[in-house]
Amino acid sequence: MHDPLARAIFLYGGSISVVCVALVILPMLGCSGNLMTGYAACAGGAGATSAANALLPLSISGAYFYLFAGPVLIALALFIERSATRRKSAA
Repeated sequence: MHDPLARAIFLYGGSISVVCVALVILPMLGCSGNLMTGYAACAGGAGATSAANALLPLSISGAYFYLFAGPVLIALALFIERSATRRKSAA
């Protein structure tokens, strides 16, 4: 990585994407139910079930971010990196 902006997009965008995936996957592993209808009977008891259901809108938003904004950020960072590399090779 030569361009600091591309590096920052990869670092922060990738970190946010990992958090978004964790918000979606962890309740699916520990609870019965699904992302669209809500969770019931989580492994951690009633507290975990209520926490998973309270975070449901955030989980759905995270899934949408991961699916739609993630690839756009990757393409943007690659474009910035390629243009920075071409500027350095042309100079």
